[in-house]
Amino acid sequence: MALAKFELAHKKADGKWHFSGDGKSFGTKADGMAHVMKFGNKHGNCSVKIKKTDGKIQEERTYGKDPKRSKG
Repeated sequence: MALAKFELAHKKADGKWHFSGDGKSFGTKADGMAHVMKFGNKHGNCSVKIKKTDGKIQEERTYGKDPKRSKG
Protein backbone atom coordinates (compact mmCIF):
# COMPACT_ATOMS: atom_id res chain seq x y z
CA MET A 1 0.00 0.00 0.00
CA ALA A 2 1.37 3.41 -0.98
CA LEU A 3 1.99 6.14 1.57
CA ALA A 4 -0.95 8.57 1.63
CA LYS A 5 0.06 12.22 2.09
CA PHE A 6 -1.93 14.87 3.92
CA GLU A 7 -1.34 18.27 5.48
CA LEU A 8 -2.56 20.44 8.34
CA ALA A 9 -2.27 24.09 7.39
CA HIS A 10 -3.50 27.45 8.65
CA LYS A 11 -5.68 29.49 6.29
CA LYS A 12 -5.52 33.22 6.84
CA ALA A 13 -8.89 33.73 5.13
CA ASP A 14 -10.88 32.16 7.97
CA GLY A 15 -8.21 31.89 10.69
CA LYS A 16 -8.67 28.13 11.06
CA TRP A 17 -6.44 25.08 10.72
CA HIS A 18 -7.52 22.79 7.86
CA PHE A 19 -6.75 19.10 7.50
CA SER A 20 -6.68 17.75 3.96
CA GLY A 21 -7.35 14.15 5.06
CA ASP A 22 -11.06 14.60 5.68
CA GLY A 23 -11.64 18.30 5.07
CA LYS A 24 -12.24 19.18 8.72
CA SER A 25 -11.15 22.51 10.18
CA PHE A 26 -10.15 23.49 13.71
CA GLY A 27 -9.97 26.69 15.72
CA THR A 28 -6.60 25.84 17.24
CA LYS A 29 -3.52 24.02 16.08
CA ALA A 30 -3.68 21.80 19.18
CA ASP A 31 -7.20 20.62 18.24
CA GLY A 32 -6.03 19.94 14.70
CA MET A 33 -2.98 17.99 15.89
CA ALA A 34 -5.14 15.81 18.17
CA HIS A 35 -7.42 15.01 15.22
CA VAL A 36 -4.46 14.31 12.92
CA MET A 37 -3.07 11.76 15.39
CA LYS A 38 -6.41 9.91 15.64
CA PHE A 39 -6.91 10.03 11.87
CA GLY A 40 -3.37 8.86 11.17
CA ASN A 41 -3.57 5.93 13.55
CA LYS A 42 -6.91 4.83 12.12
CA HIS A 43 -5.94 5.35 8.46
CA GLY A 44 -2.43 3.93 8.77
CA ASN A 45 0.46 4.25 6.35
CA CYS A 46 0.22 7.99 5.96
CA SER A 47 2.35 11.11 6.22
CA VAL A 48 1.11 14.45 7.53
CA LYS A 49 2.95 17.73 6.97
CA ILE A 50 2.21 20.35 9.60
CA LYS A 51 2.71 23.85 8.28
CA LYS A 52 3.33 27.02 10.27
CA THR A 53 1.09 30.02 9.76
CA ASP A 54 3.60 31.41 7.24
CA GLY A 55 3.21 28.27 5.09
CA LYS A 56 6.62 26.75 5.84
CA ILE A 57 6.71 23.11 6.90
CA GLN A 58 7.21 22.87 10.65
CA GLU A 59 7.31 19.08 10.86
CA GLU A 60 6.24 15.90 9.13
CA ARG A 61 4.75 12.96 10.98
CA THR A 62 4.18 9.44 9.74
CA TYR A 63 1.61 7.01 11.08
CA GLY A 64 1.12 3.29 10.86
CA LYS A 65 -2.08 1.46 11.58
CA ASP A 66 -2.86 1.21 15.30
CA PRO A 67 -4.42 -2.26 15.85
CA LYS A 68 -6.47 -0.90 18.77
CA ARG A 69 -8.14 1.67 16.51
CA SER A 70 -8.63 -0.46 13.41
CA LYS A 71 -11.63 -2.37 14.76
CA GLY A 72 -14.32 0.11 14.12
